[in-house]
Amino acid sequence: VSIFELDSLQGYSLFKNLNGDYLSSSLSSRHQRLNILGKNSGPFTVLDSKNGSIINEISGLCPIGNQCFEHLHFQDELNFISYHDGQVKAYDADGLQQFEIEEDGYFRPNALYRLGNYLVAEILYLNPPLRKIGAFFYPSGVQTLEASLDMNILSIFRKSDDELYLFGHSNGMAVVEIFDLRINRTTPVRT
Repeated sequence: VSIFELDSLQGYSLFKNLNGDYLSSSLSSRHQRLNILGKNSGPFTVLDSKNGSIINEISGLCPIGNQCFEHLHFQDELNFISYHDGQVKAYDADGLQQFEIEEDGYFRPNALYRLGNYLVAEILYLNPPLRKIGAFFYPSGVQTLEASLDMNILSIFRKSDDELYLFGHSNGMAVVEIFDLRINRTTPVRT
């Protein structure tokens, strides 16, 4: 991947080249970091955006299969990474691990959100095939809630301190639902 920088006249020049295949990235302007997530063999790399030096790298090679990482979600100055084996880990601006969930199911890309003391995520169980939404205490990672889900979540947004908007699809239809942590239930809003 090639990273370019803009000058004051909107001209660009090469800033840094990284070898490997990359899936997604995030920027932390507060900490002046560029975080890049590998796809198949590329590592999770934390770069200093001032000078291009590598601050930290986490291997993209996993013991099961080739692909290690699934998705990078940047929120609250942390990079939440869903792994191919069903884990979620969060790393700070220096690439140091701050959070971890180990789950029997698989976390869906883009379908997670930190709300206060919880990380909420869509979980897909394979045997038998089930789709659920789960809430995990933050920062311990202990599961506290789990509810059945009748949709594939595409994105999650905050509605209130206890509620999240879920945007997705079900049976070929676009769906909006609200997940309420107080009652551990989703409620349809619009189809």
